[in-house]
Amino acid sequence: KSALDAIISQWSLNPKIVTFADLETIAEIADVRSFWQLNRSHFQDMETLLMFIQSHNDHPIVQAGLVFGHFVSLSYQYKDIMKLGVLLGYIFLYKGWYDFRKLLVFEEGFVHNRDLFHKRVDLMRQVSNIGPQ
Repeated sequence: KSALDAIISQWSLNPKIVTFADLETIAEIADVRSFWQLNRSHFQDMETLLMFIQSHNDHPIVQAGLVFGHFVSLSYQYKDIMKLGVLLGYIFLYKGWYDFRKLLVFEEGFVHNRDLFHKRVDLMRQVSNIGPQ
């Protein structure tokens, strides 16, 4: 809750570029412990992803989806890392003025049935050739 409150107060219509330092701050506020277990190449991939997403003029929903998808691919190995992907997705939504007043909870569908969610992600990887193989 405190991480989402910080996102709402700091990122609503904020033109600032999201940096890796911002990601670290959100990980700390949200107590995403597995973030600190990631290796240097994961951190570099995240920095590259943030730069790539923000170098294009994509819709905030597309940006949120790309960020979330990256963290889904890490969630097999790091249990609570998906929380960070959801929060980072919210940053992009709030930057684009998608202020849902905490009404939008796009992670609710997979939280209740994690096994089914991961089966669907595996199927997408096989069929669509997305994410790490």
